Amino acid sequence: MSISTLSFNTSTRVSLQRLQSQVNEATQELNSGRHLDIGKTLGRLTGSAVSARAQENSFKEQQISNGLVETRLQNIDASLATISEGAESLGNNLIGVSVATNLDTLVNQAKSGLQTLTGALNATGSGQYLFGGDNSDIAPVTTTATAVTARDTAIRTNFADFVLAATNGTNVVADISADAMTQYLGAGYVEAGPPSVTHKFSDNFQATNWTQASSGTIASRISKTETITSSLSANNSAFSDIAQAYSMLASLDIGTLNTDARKAVTDKATSLLKGGGDQITTLRADVGMKLKRIDGANAELQRQQDIMAATVSSLEEVDITEVSLRVNALSTQLQAAYSVTGKIQGLSILDYI
Repeated sequence: MSISTLSFNTSTRVSLQRLQSQVNEATQELNSGRHLDIGKTLGRLTGSAVSARAQENSFKEQQISNGLVETRLQNIDASLATISEGAESLGNNLIGVSVATNLDTLVNQAKSGLQTLTGALNATGSGQYLFGGDNSDIAPVTTTATAVTARDTAIRTNFADFVLAATNGTNVVADISADAMTQYLGAGYVEAGPPSVTHKFSDNFQATNWTQASSGTIASRISKTETITSSLSANNSAFSDIAQAYSMLASLDIGTLNTDARKAVTDKATSLLKGGGDQITTLRADVGMKLKRIDGANAELQRQQDIMAATVSSLEEVDITEVSLRVNALSTQLQAAYSVTGKIQGLSILDYI
């Protein structure tokens, strides 16, 4: 075997590089807490680790998605609360008060309530309209001046046609009887023919007349096996009932009605506000149940995520104590190697001989 200064230096350099590489790899494992080369370390178990990590990430992503659904439902509940409070307030004011004395106040409150209802139904969350049904890209109730004027004009025109029919041609609002007004605000006032025509206030509030919402709803998956509806539709009868109550007080010029006919209006408005409010209470209870289902789904998702995390940990994570000892041992060897290398580099072939 030939001996030379070059062979000495080459041998020691290779040893140093190998030790330095081992120190670097062990240090990376110590810092990350994971095996540096998962495939090399785990071999055939690598697939199990990859699958467990993918499932863990899937559970995390589902919980993030559930958080968005939860926020949407909370915003829906807040809007429902606003609508309910407005309806209850006006309903209470209609009971046991003199409508004649408080007429202006009640009419203004009805107009304000209609605006509040519209604003609540046009509420958004994450860029989507919460009450648009599955048509969440368009505001359920158009609020442009043109649209508002058109709706009010339609209501007044519908009422004017009824007045003409219910007063035997006198066309005097004060001549409308309480019975005729009750029919108009309820099942409809049938004008004697021919032709026979039914005048009905609620025709103004058919879904296509006052909202652009879809009656469908958005389904959101909250787990692998569960879905919930995470939107509402402005077409729900609760909202149209309350809108009718506000509108009949705000648009029918009830100050020109006789006392009995005016009472028929306020009684119907009170009934609609109460009925709409009760329906909203039911809707809010349903939202509350959905929020509880999300809580339950998240708890189960977290449990499954913890299991997958433990599986990944058992497969991929290193023993920190063992790796730390290995780093220290390799570092000691490296320092010793550097020391020996320094001495060797001071030798020549003559020293060896």
